[in-house]
Amino acid sequence: LAATTDKGENTTKVKAIMEGERQNVTFNHRYLLDGLANIKDEKVVFSLSGETSPAVLKPAGATDYFYLVMPIKSF
Repeated sequence: LAATTDKGENTTKVKAIMEGERQNVTFNHRYLLDGLANIKDEKVVFSLSGETSPAVLKPAGATDYFYLVMPIKSF
């Protein structure tokens, strides 16, 4: 869910297979889209190791590309 007073709000749902503990992390959508734009595979691995650690985006079937994205700190 993204919301601003001047633009309104937007919610996007993505089909995913999840493993591990639930985490609450916020990312800038522009940085996520930059990483996804370079992945041509239909399936993407999105790995988190903590709420303040960088996440990794990579194609599910390849090892020649990965993209790090830092979360936004929320207090």
